[in-house]
Amino acid sequence: MTAFTLINVIVMINGIYDILCSLCILQFINIPELNTMHVTMFSSNDVSKLSEREKRILAYWILTYGWVRLLIGLTDNKILVCITYFVEVAAIYNEWFIHKQIVTNIAISVIIISTIFGILCLF
Repeated sequence: MTAFTLINVIVMINGIYDILCSLCILQFINIPELNTMHVTMFSSNDVSKLSEREKRILAYWILTYGWVRLLIGLTDNKILVCITYFVEVAAIYNEWFIHKQIVTNIAISVIIISTIFGILCLF
């Protein structure tokens, strides 16, 4: 049995949030505040800029790391969670800085928060 730490709770809540956002993008559920949360990061907040296929691929990726974060938050094995945050940082950086596809203030916010969570999971 693992002792829950604050970072476990944060990671699990973040995992639940990611799962809900992905299910909204895939239109399995409808939560107005979450329906376009991740999608609006792209192309100056114009949701229509992403094709339906691109939205689904984004949702599956979010769903994948959301489940990892939720389930690993229940354990002491934090390296996998760290990896999900650092992969997210790399992907957001690439889409923002290299491909110019993500709104700057959102990209920087996600990069900072994910880096902090990734580092906190190391301890």
